[in-house]
Amino acid sequence: MTNAMNTQPGRGRPYAPPAPRASRRYLAVYLPTWPADRILRRLSRRRAGRGEPSFLLFAATSHGRRVVAACCGASARAGVRVGMSIA
Repeated sequence: MTNAMNTQPGRGRPYAPPAPRASRRYLAVYLPTWPADRILRRLSRRRAGRGEPSFLLFAATSHGRRVVAACCGASARAGVRVGMSIA
């Protein structure tokens, strides 16, 4: 005895109704120092054991002047901020 709801009509095989469409999920991640941290990690592998502090800044031109576009965490703790002029 087969249940009409469990078989496909005329085929006698088990039938699974289509799965409900999955809702899309989005994730937003804010990583302000990621570009600098990634490069510093790569450099630290090369200079292992030196113990000197490393600061890294990315510069960009904005309205005809050079400004800090991104910086690492160590330089941010030292007072460097995105948008500061580079002298």
